[in-house]
Amino acid sequence: MLFLVNVPFSVLAQVIVQDGVLIISSENSVVYANEALTNQGKLIHQGKMYLQSNFINNANYEASQGTLMMSGNDQLISVGAAKLGGIEIYNGGNKKIAGDLEILNHLALEKGMLLIPIESKLMLSNEAAITQSSSSSYIQGYLYHRGNGEKFFPVGSANQYAPLTLNEVEGEEPVIGISYEPTQDKPYWKQTTFSGTYLGSTATVTFMSDNSDYLFYKDDLEILAQTEIKGSSTALGGEKIRVKDNLFTLSGIEKTSLPWITVGFDSNKLLERVFVPNAFSPGAPSTEDQGIKVYGKYISLKNFDFGIQDEWGRWVYRTTSLVEAMEAGWTAANTSSTATKYRYVVSGRYLSGKTFQQSDVIMKF
Repeated sequence: MLFLVNVPFSVLAQVIVQDGVLIISSENSVVYANEALTNQGKLIHQGKMYLQSNFINNANYEASQGTLMMSGNDQLISVGAAKLGGIEIYNGGNKKIAGDLEILNHLALEKGMLLIPIESKLMLSNEAAITQSSSSSYIQGYLYHRGNGEKFFPVGSANQYAPLTLNEVEGEEPVIGISYEPTQDKPYWKQTTFSGTYLGSTATVTFMSDNSDYLFYKDDLEILAQTEIKGSSTALGGEKIRVKDNLFTLSGIEKTSLPWITVGFDSNKLLERVFVPNAFSPGAPSTEDQGIKVYGKYISLKNFDFGIQDEWGRWVYRTTSLVEAMEAGWTAANTSSTATKYRYVVSGRYLSGKTFQQSDVIMKF
């Protein structure tokens, strides 16, 4: 017998062993394997196989009508090159797939991370469906889809679920792969064409961010496409933002086949500006004229500094909060200074990365 089971497993259907061949004989059959399985013969798999541990295929594995139920904590499935009816992920932990596996019917991500090494390939056929992905169950690495139409990629990094949908894939028998590859301050999705011709698609992305700039300028955040990760961006238009807490969803309406998709702000440098008034009056009718605030657009919340000195060079106000400087600012009532001439100093950077620093006299009337 060439099919080896390291420990006994329970069988709830007919199992036929013949000349080194093990056949799970019907679509309704169920097999439970509590320990590692190694196939060194021919395994014909047509039902459900519950795996608590590793499955190593070293020979012939036919499973186009079979489903692997991965229910162990940390598991490795090494299949070489195979077609499988479905995979279902349960009970948490990390499930790793080695080899080139095409799923024909369904992928269910109930709970557990599905890890795809760079040298391996997980592909969904044109008819395969994905269900139940969430922040506790998604794919780390590339996921490939075959065919045209809407394609959902439940991808993420080691600590962030960031699904992407290609809404209208066009091309000639395209096989498209997506992985999520965030940098320190921006989310990135990498698109690669494995085979066929890819003519482009619109895209919808969802990601979780702790980037304070995104939360402050959320109405200006948009989906972008790039030729390279540090290159110039092309805005894909459409609905700019839907945000709940720090969970963002953005959709584009322009089709793209560029290899990188990310999010960011309008790249028009003419819109970057910072302005500080050069006069104020504590008795002015308008509260806006009674003190000094910072006004601007596309100023980063990070590395910001704003302060006001009296005519003797003493600081009478200073803050590193852009929100405070823009919303509250400074009034002479907040200080005991009796000076009539002051100087402001403001520095920081714009969202494009360009830095600024400026200073000028402020007169009190």
